Formats: sequence, C-alpha cells, structure tokens
Amino acid sequence: MKTLLFCCLAAVLLTGSICIASQEITLKLGKQGTDFGEAQQAAALLRLIEANPGSAQYRITYYTDSDVIVFGCNLEKDILLRFHSDLAGHGTSEEWNGHILYRIKDAAAGGSLDNTPEGKLTGTVEQF
Repeated sequence: MKTLLFCCLAAVLLTGSICIASQEITLKLGKQGTDFGEAQQAAALLRLIEANPGSAQYRITYYTDSDVIVFGCNLEKDILLRFHSDLAGHGTSEEWNGHILYRIKDAAAGGSLDNTPEGKLTGTVEQF
C-alpha cells in the first residue's frame, strides 16, 4: 500500500509549484542537490505549513539525479511520512507518529525528527 501511495505521490514531481487539492497542500520543489537533507526538508515543510494554515495534509516533493523524495504530514492524524526511492523503484518508507509539529520544528532548527517533548522517539523504516 505504501509503495502504491509513493508511486502516486511521486508522479507530481514534474513541475515546481504549489498544488491545493481537497485539503492537501503540496509544494513541488523540482530538482535538488543530494545535500538537501533532513533539516532542509523539515524547513521547507514548515514554511509550507506556516504559509498555508488550516489544512490537514501537507507535503513536499523533489528529486535528485538518482532519487525521488516525498515528505509530508497529516496534522489531524499526527503522522509524518517520508518516501525515498531510487530510479528503479526501490527505497524506504519512514513514519513518525505523535508530536509532528514539534518534530518538524526541531529538525528544521538542526535537530532531529526523532526529537519530541518526551525525549527521543524514533520512527519506523521499511524497505520496498
């Protein structure tokens, strides 16, 4: 199911723009360097949330020379997801539950998505 979701989400990477559809707001960042890491991802997602308050779901999408990345959250369900796929369709699905805005703000400031007010709570990682 997550692989199918990733494939659907990855299909929106062709242009750099903001899309708003049924309470989901997506920012297509286009091509980024391989150094566009967790802090930059979190900062971009946080800027999207702050610029478009009131939605339940937000995501950023981008690609590199060898990868496609979809990073987003559902604030109502308090869940954060990141899909990372190589050009052959293999990659990882990461999921964090709880304290989503705290995690995003902490990572954007140079911390970690694993940091919460209760301490470090790691996400789960699955290979596909």
